[in-house]
Amino acid sequence: MGDPHWNYTASGLVEIPASIFLPLLMDLIGRRPSVILTHALTGTILAILPFIPANHDHMYLSLWMISKFGVSASFFALYIYAAELFPVEHRSLCVGTCCALGNIGALLVPFIAKMSPLMTFSIYACVSLVSCLLTLLLPETSH
Repeated sequence: MGDPHWNYTASGLVEIPASIFLPLLMDLIGRRPSVILTHALTGTILAILPFIPANHDHMYLSLWMISKFGVSASFFALYIYAAELFPVEHRSLCVGTCCALGNIGALLVPFIAKMSPLMTFSIYACVSLVSCLLTLLLPETSH
C-alpha cells in the first residue's frame, strides 16, 4: 500500500518518538505498566488491521505505524525492565537468554509472513497479547 520507500522510511522514523516517549512513560507509570501498555497497544492494533478495508490505505498505514510505535516502545521497555528484573549475579545470562529466544522468534517471521494476512496478524496479535498477560505475573521494579 502506497510507496514502499516512504513506508519503510516512516516505519523507521516512528522509532524516534517511541524512544522519546517511553522513558517519560516509564517514569510516570512504572516499568511493568509500560511494558503491559505497549504490548496491549500493539496486540490490539494488529488484531484490528486485517479487518481494515483495502480501499482505506491511510487508515491502514496509520494503524500500522501506531503498531510499529508500540513494538518499538515495547522493545525499548523490555531491555530496561529485564535488566532490572533479574538478580545482578545472573543478569547478563538471563538477558542474553531472552535475546536468544527472541532471535528464534525472529527466525520464524519469514515462514509466518507466507501465511494469509489474517493468520499472520492473528499470530502476531496473540503473541503480543499473551506477552501482555504474562507480564501481569511479574513484579514491578523500582525506578
